[in-house]
Amino acid sequence: MIIPLSPKQERLTIIAIAVTWYIFHLHALNVVPLAGADETSLLNIPFRFVKLGDWRYPLIYSDTYNAGDVRAYPFLLSFAPRALFHELIGFSPGLSRWFSALLILGTAMMTVVLAVRHSGSRQIALAIAAVFAASPTIFHLSRSVRFEQETVFFGVASVALPFLLLNRAHNAGATPRPWRGAFVWGLASASCALAAGAHPLPLGFGLPLAVNIFLGHAYWAPRDGLNRIGRLGCVLAGGLPFVLASVAPLTYVNGGYANYLAAMAGFVEQRNNTFIDLYAAITPSFLFLLGRSAAVEITAIAETTFAWRNEIKVLSLGAKISPFIIIPILLTAAFKSQRRLLRADGLPGLVGLSTLVGLVAVKVLYSPSTHYGVYVAVGCLLASAMPPAIIVDGPIIWRKLLFGALALTGASSFLTSIPHAGDVITAKLWNAFTLDRKLAFLREEGERTFGPIQNASQHSPQLYTDTVAWMAAFPQEHSYLEILSGTNTGPVDGVAVDVVSLDWFLKNLPVAEGTAAAQELKTERFLSAIRPLQLATIIHARPYGEDTLLYSRGLNMNTPLRLRYITGNGDIALEADLSFPLTRTGNEWVFPDSVAPGCYVIAARPSGIDPYPPTMIGATVPDEPEQLAPLGMGLRTGVDMLFTLVISSTTPPRSLSAPGIERIDAYRLSPAPTICAKL
Repeated sequence: MIIPLSPKQERLTIIAIAVTWYIFHLHALNVVPLAGADETSLLNIPFRFVKLGDWRYPLIYSDTYNAGDVRAYPFLLSFAPRALFHELIGFSPGLSRWFSALLILGTAMMTVVLAVRHSGSRQIALAIAAVFAASPTIFHLSRSVRFEQETVFFGVASVALPFLLLNRAHNAGATPRPWRGAFVWGLASASCALAAGAHPLPLGFGLPLAVNIFLGHAYWAPRDGLNRIGRLGCVLAGGLPFVLASVAPLTYVNGGYANYLAAMAGFVEQRNNTFIDLYAAITPSFLFLLGRSAAVEITAIAETTFAWRNEIKVLSLGAKISPFIIIPILLTAAFKSQRRLLRADGLPGLVGLSTLVGLVAVKVLYSPSTHYGVYVAVGCLLASAMPPAIIVDGPIIWRKLLFGALALTGASSFLTSIPHAGDVITAKLWNAFTLDRKLAFLREEGERTFGPIQNASQHSPQLYTDTVAWMAAFPQEHSYLEILSGTNTGPVDGVAVDVVSLDWFLKNLPVAEGTAAAQELKTERFLSAIRPLQLATIIHARPYGEDTLLYSRGLNMNTPLRLRYITGNGDIALEADLSFPLTRTGNEWVFPDSVAPGCYVIAARPSGIDPYPPTMIGATVPDEPEQLAPLGMGLRTGVDMLFTLVISSTTPPRSLSAPGIERIDAYRLSPAPTICAKL
């Protein structure tokens, strides 16, 4: 039930929410969590904008469909506000996270102010603020770089601005000014178009905008001084330019945008199947009585709306079930208020409900991906901030029910977020391994391997990379997805590859030839591309659990191999002082007759899919000296398998047995064998 709060208690509650917000959303922002592939990849867009002044995203099919120049993915409006932010204050991943946090804070503030003015209860507004502060889903959204920060902020702005700006003037007794109304509706429409033009999911925000325009004349006329045609004209004038800016360039996609969509559809379908299988595995068996699709969607909504990345299952139960409590309460209240919803004073409730319906509908139709539950969360909170009329001024039981559901969500979210808060509070701030550091050493090693940034008048090497390792290939990066798909026909001068990402793409990227031998085909294409290249640099970022390999078109095998080994406490940089190939006899690989002692890296390049890792012939026990030890993340398909080997005398080690390997090279990183123990 709603417990009346004194002014002092309200102030203490607000302070508690503010402290929770700081700890969960702002403290150690650059450190926790470690950046994932999506964040690392999407930062390529504002980085290129600031450093080169272009608007390309060359990491996904940039050459095949001319998608780099016209930005078929993401759409041209994607990341435009973020890019302008970085243009003004400079680029760094840490600053980009602050931009995300500010957008989410702005989203929360707009929603809470709407609740103060339209929910009929200050405690409902405080409960909404508590959910924004404590939800693990929103916690991670503040601390990352994705589409959702901008799309959610501008989508909520398109709903909130008319009620916040026009109602404020109206309640102050101001005479309605058509110019003010035209400005606000143009701004709201532009915000909606900016959100929907960046990603398809915010299309759900178009429904409340349509409700305002086509059903809200009686409510808005005393506030904006516009007639129906004038209001519609302002909306079209504000939003249409952004829609055209997002859609018009797609006509320049090579082969037509439909062909590009067909290529991407297979990729998206494969990704969605991964999430569907993931959620199906944790779906309670009784839900499958509703059908597999419905059961998986229910599980996805429960897991991602308020409690994404929940680590304590019991404590997160309230946050998981809360969407299925809040939504029925609002729908039932809407049914009870149906006549008032269509009256002028019922428009806020109708707009809030249409926001919820629009966002949930688009989410269900689009994808069960992990991050998209935030749209359902925002729909629930906006609809709670502007609930149906019976909750606002009807029997108090309705406000108690809604407050109880929101309080359950906030309390369960807080308990669920405690492990995340623990990571934040205990995070190492001094000399922390941030994404800024990661991109800096990728850039440093990329320039050592591929040379400095090229001027436009100079030859630009064709460097192929992925969504994680791109900084090492900047600014000549191209997507090796085009190598895997068989659409690349140009030269390959170098490759920068994150081995985990390559492993995923080799298994999941659809190709035109079908799936029967797709992984084998993609592996052969990639190996053919790197066959003329030599392994130049190994970068192991231990805090991220990532290995990045840089292949270059070296002139001879005497080009020294570099190893950059990054840990939470230090940075080891080693350069091979000698190297030699092993000699192949059948499936055996033999060392030279005399080998200098030291710590070696052994790189074994496979000839096809699923090679056998090299093993010492005649070795008897695993801990026998001079054994191969996996380096970094271990064995992955498609790239050199890496091992360390301690050689303590000039006597050559035993021969290696390595079926499925086409080349083995040895690189001495140090004459001191003890160095291997640090790797």
